[in-house]
Amino acid sequence: MMQLTEDDYADLHAAIRQYVSCAVENGDLPDEPEEAAAIFCADYRVDYAGLGDLVERLINVEVTKYERS
Repeated sequence: MMQLTEDDYADLHAAIRQYVSCAVENGDLPDEPEEAAAIFCADYRVDYAGLGDLVERLINVEVTKYERS
């Protein structure tokens, strides 16, 4: 996995939080986290090969938070 600075991680997490919020509200969030991660990485030009697993985990975290609220 690629190494991210704290700022890069915070920016990535914020972008994922925004992506999940919008996708859930619009009904566009794929059922499979792997597919959601691939779409996010393509849309936001994130290296899926290097960060796909992290993106997938963060999407799962944000979906869980969103569902609880």
